[in-house]
Amino acid sequence: MANKKSCGFDDLPVSILKDNIDLLTVPLSIFYNKCFEKAVFPDQFKLAKVIPIFKKGSKTDPKNYRPISLLPTLSKVFEKIIKHRLMIHLNMNNIINLRQFGYQKGVGCSDAINTLINDIMNKINNKLKVAGLFIGLSSAFDTIDYDLLITKLE
Repeated sequence: MANKKSCGFDDLPVSILKDNIDLLTVPLSIFYNKCFEKAVFPDQFKLAKVIPIFKKGSKTDPKNYRPISLLPTLSKVFEKIIKHRLMIHLNMNNIINLRQFGYQKGVGCSDAINTLINDIMNKINNKLKVAGLFIGLSSAFDTIDYDLLITKLE
């Protein structure tokens, strides 16, 4: 984890963990392993500090900001451990689809685009029909009914 990442509500910088790794490795390992054994994700790890990030336009218009959730540092470490263990399991058991391009090492958008183009060209060459649906979600958060969202969250 990069030292420059912002802290969550816990105000625990990553640098503190890195600077004290020898002291913290054993107790954190015990804690995280207990969480795994009990299948518990601590409630404190679910709390986030939400800050507004300016997008564009007038800085006085609240619609020109998007919320960013800053999670507790220990939560981010735990999530990385979970992801690492999950990826090992998925890879060892060949569960990941070959067309899974996100969150895979050495695979990116260009691979997804090339696969899509290949598929389209194969269909065309075999005189089959091809249809595509592309949905842009870049401003999807802006369309949320916040009152309804808050009601659902309660």
